[in-house]
Amino acid sequence: MKDHSLMQPARMTSIAALRRLPALLLALLTALSAAWPAAATPATETSAVEAVISSRAALQPPAAPCLDRFVPYVLDHQTRTVDGLIEMFEANGSGLAAGDLDGDGDIDLVLGAYEGQDAIFWNDGFSHDGSSHDGAPQFRKQPFGDGHTRAVTLVDVDGDNRLDIVLTRSTGALNYFHSLGFDALGETQFVRRLLTGVSRPATALNWGDLDGDGDLDLVTASYDAGLLTGLGNSYLMSGGGGVHVYTQDQGRFTLSATPATVAHANAVALDDLNQ
Repeated sequence: MKDHSLMQPARMTSIAALRRLPALLLALLTALSAAWPAAATPATETSAVEAVISSRAALQPPAAPCLDRFVPYVLDHQTRTVDGLIEMFEANGSGLAAGDLDGDGDIDLVLGAYEGQDAIFWNDGFSHDGSSHDGAPQFRKQPFGDGHTRAVTLVDVDGDNRLDIVLTRSTGALNYFHSLGFDALGETQFVRRLLTGVSRPATALNWGDLDGDGDLDLVTASYDAGLLTGLGNSYLMSGGGGVHVYTQDQGRFTLSATPATVAHANAVALDDLNQ
């Protein structure tokens, strides 16, 4: 017969050792984790994108502070009369317009001339030469057209996403310079074309989608006293003055209304006054 009293202490010792084993393992793991270098936490997709945005924002130059004042800038352009004298109605002036003609994000200028050629002033960006013009736009002049200009408008006549140039003249005729886009040298090209269907004399004009079909329609108005002085009896007998509304359909204009047969207009405005 076995004496179980002799085995009891050994059994209790083994049980006590097993009970201490988890504590020993925990202590060992704690020591190893302290000695082992911590693994880097994987960056989430959001944090990576935020880092890229932050680095790009840091590379952007600070915005130049607004001077909160107007700065005069002289352009190489003058509009003159034929004989140097300002006679009746010659002082009505020649128009100007501003718009991005070459799609580079800068605003270009078009200035009309009464005697001599009209001019495009291409905006080539800003100077940084430390002179008195530092930070001012640099314009490059390009003469064009025949002058005798009254109104100047920059408008995308045919919906090709390029601004065209439309001028009225002291004779009542319209000059339309259609933008062809860039040539092989990267220069914006214009070609003179007819506004098919537009036949009445015009001094002022404006554009808008009057019939809601998605293309631009045209409203013109004459300055009868000035046209009579310049053209004489031929204008008096033509009976073509007044305010005229042309609707456009696939590049062709149709005279759809004549709200007035007599006008002395220097400007035309289109707006919804009873909305």
